[in-house]
Order: sequence, then C-alpha cells, then structure tokens
Amino acid sequence: MKRFFNRYFTVYFLGLWGVQILILFLSILGMKEQSQAFTMPYRLLVSLFCIYVFIRYNISKDILNRTTIKIIFLFYVLIITRIFSDTFIFPKDLGISGMTYLLRFLSMVVIPSLGFMMPLNEQNAKMAKQGIKYSCIVFILLGLVLYRDALGGDYRSSQYTSSLSKEMLITPISFSYIGLSLFCICIWEMFYKKNYKISNFLVLAISGFAMIWSGTRNSLLSAVLVVFFITFNQTKSIKSFFKSLLIWLAIIILGTGVLILSGSTVIGRFVLLFYQLRSGDSDAGSSRLEIWQNGFSQFLENPLFGSGIEEKVTKYVAHNLYLETIMQTGMFGGVVLMIILGFTYFNGKKLLSTDKGWLMIIFLSIVFTGMFSTSILNPILWLPLVAVNVNSKRIV
Repeated sequence: MKRFFNRYFTVYFLGLWGVQILILFLSILGMKEQSQAFTMPYRLLVSLFCIYVFIRYNISKDILNRTTIKIIFLFYVLIITRIFSDTFIFPKDLGISGMTYLLRFLSMVVIPSLGFMMPLNEQNAKMAKQGIKYSCIVFILLGLVLYRDALGGDYRSSQYTSSLSKEMLITPISFSYIGLSLFCICIWEMFYKKNYKISNFLVLAISGFAMIWSGTRNSLLSAVLVVFFITFNQTKSIKSFFKSLLIWLAIIILGTGVLILSGSTVIGRFVLLFYQLRSGDSDAGSSRLEIWQNGFSQFLENPLFGSGIEEKVTKYVAHNLYLETIMQTGMFGGVVLMIILGFTYFNGKKLLSTDKGWLMIIFLSIVFTGMFSTSILNPILWLPLVAVNVNSKRIV
C-alpha cells in the first residue's frame, strides 16, 4: 500500500489502465451494466490528481518550453478542434457522440499528460514502471476471474462481438494492449537490465497469454517487431544480429506450433488475413481493408483540413493511427504527427539503456500496433510519448 502514496506509482498505475481495471472490478461485483457510469467520476478524480501533481510539484519551465512538448499540445488542439467541428460547427452523424470523444480525450489524454510530465530519476522511474506493471497484472488477473469460464477458448470469440456497443471500453484490444505493455516492460528488463529471474519469466508468460487470449493479431505482430528492434540495437555486428534473429525465428516457429496444437484461433486469423489480402477481399482484417479504402477516399475530399473523426460507413474510427490522423487533422496534422514521432524516436533511443528505457519500448510497440488499430485518441500512445520526451537528455 505504501506504493500508492508515491505520486509516480499512483499516476502511472491510475493514469494508463485504471479505467479498464475499474470496469472489470465492478463487473466482478455484478455491476457490469452500471460500470460505465463510474468511469467519468473516476477520470475526473485522476485528472484532478494530475493537475494537483502538475501544480504542487512545479513542473519545470524547461520542460514546458521544450519544442516537442509544445508540438504535442498543438496536436491536442488540432484533435479537439476536429471534435468541436464535427459536433457543433458542422455536425455529423457520429457512431459515438462528439461529447463522449471530447470528454474521453480530455480526461484520458490531455489532462493526464500533465501528470506524466513529471521528470523521473532512477528511483522514481522504478516506481513509475511498477505502477504500469502492477496495473497490467491486476487487470489480467481480474480478467481471468471474470471470464474464467472462457479460458478454454479466447476472449474475442466467447465474450465479444462487433454488435456490442461501441461505448464499451473492455474489448479484445484492451487485453491485447495491456498484455503488450506488460510484455514490453519484461522484455526490456531482460535485455537491458539482465533480469532473468523466474518472476520476470512468469510475468512474461502472463503477458503472452493475455495477448493470445485476446484473439487479436496486431499485439503479437508488434511484440515480434519490438523483439527484432531490441535485438538489432543490442547486437554489435551484423553476424551476431542474424544469429540472434535465427534464434528468435526458431522460438516464433515453436510458439506457432504450440498455438496450433492448443487450438488457439489467433494463427487461424493470421492465415485468414493472408488469404483475404491475396484475393483482394474487402473483409480482410475484420473489414479493415474496406474501412481504410473508404477512409482514404474520405480524406481526399478535404486533404488540407481533414474530413472527420469517423469513417462514414462504419461510423467508427479508421483502425489505423496514421490514416486517422490525416482524416481528422488533414495533411498539416499528419506532418505534425510525423514530427512528433520522429523527435520521440530519437529522444527515446537515448533512454534505452537507462532506467527509463521501458517507456521507449512501450511507445515503439504502439507505433507498430497503430498500423492496424485505433490509437490517435488512445492514452497508451500519448502518455508514454509525453514521458519519453520529458525525460530525454535532448533539449528538444
């Protein structure tokens, strides 16, 4: 309990995955239908705490004056402007109300960013890491309790269908992203801190189970790319890199075989995607191909300022970080985002071998998943991104 009196642990525990933990906890108590009603008060309390931390501990003017931080908040303004435009100025028929988008973005991204702007020293970085790590473990354990009857299959096929309300926050992506966040921390500790303890391997196994059980593909693909990135950065020669690569490929092949024998649907979904893409099926990737085509055509209608929050046919975001950006903010916003991602990448690389390097790995994993899923309004992209740039040695 002492950890919760540490502001770094508390901000990172509550700010990133706290809403999902709350919903699962209330669902276990038999309050599944009412759980959504509790999220707004919770987000308000977390926002107030982040504002308190920001004011009470006098976030350095040096941080506020960094170019990257200013550009990040400029992008926030672009997103908020788009939401206002689609809701009040040029009202559109949205699948989710504009006010819901606005309140979520403000209470889960913009205001919590103030709390994630706290600079981290060696000890504080460990507490922040434990905050995210513990929140991921708590969420996964609660999920296993709530959906224990579905452990023989996967969450996607047994508990979730596309007909569920789009207001729902507990989707396969939640289990997928949370498992991926936990995986990133564990794999970083293994490579950069030489943490080969049984407990770390156990947590790594839990994270892998969460990603597989979610039934989604993008987190597994991102995890593979993260491992390749770390391997490339850790090896000192091309020869050693390819040697490590062969070892990882063997592990991946072995893991694939285990998944097939276990009856997991994840591999089947990869195979289905391959055949759908090969045949040009518009339903490829859970209809993503069609959504992306529609979304890009929609962007071309107004490439300078963007065309809207949602893709008009599905009335939902376009399931692609980069496409969503240009749809919502136009080419100007797209350029701004690429500048932010570029700065964050170069700033984050300098953190990899420090006690804050896990932030870079989490950020990188979401850059990868962003190619296949929604991220532009998601705190898992922005909060680690802000923390990377605040804690970078570069004054950018």
